[in-house]
Amino acid sequence: MARNALIVFVLAGFLLPHLAEGEARQGRPAWAASAATVKVAAQTKTRNVKNGAMFPVTTKIRNISNEVLTLHIWTCAYGEHWRTDSPSLGSAPYDCTRNFIQNVDLKSGEVYKRDAYFQVRLVPEDLAKTSITFRVGFADDGQNVPSQPVWSNPITIKITGQSKTK
Repeated sequence: MARNALIVFVLAGFLLPHLAEGEARQGRPAWAASAATVKVAAQTKTRNVKNGAMFPVTTKIRNISNEVLTLHIWTCAYGEHWRTDSPSLGSAPYDCTRNFIQNVDLKSGEVYKRDAYFQVRLVPEDLAKTSITFRVGFADDGQNVPSQPVWSNPITIKITGQSKTK
């Protein structure tokens, strides 16, 4: 059975320079065509968040291709797979002593569900806002390997003041 890999964890960036700008999808690594193979959904039960506070977002990655996809997921640093489209939100810091890649096979239609943690860090232009609407994007493993994130639905949180811990 042919297997298609969604390469989230890339050991070296040497493949990317060899991909021509207008290159057809065929023959490209699956991570370069991830928007056509996965759909991302996100939600949070946390509606009120203080500036500086962390909060969970439940993420769902659905295989919408007809092939089996292999996700390469950090066991501890899961937040490193995610981006936001808001400058006032970022992945929350994590503390772990053992972090390794776990291969997760998704058959067509299957979903990988897990919480990712984000932190509100309001930028000056957002300080007066009482709420922020954002999306989370599933991309590479945080090693600065360029890839286009696959964006979720929008989520809105209310900003309620300053957190006591930053």
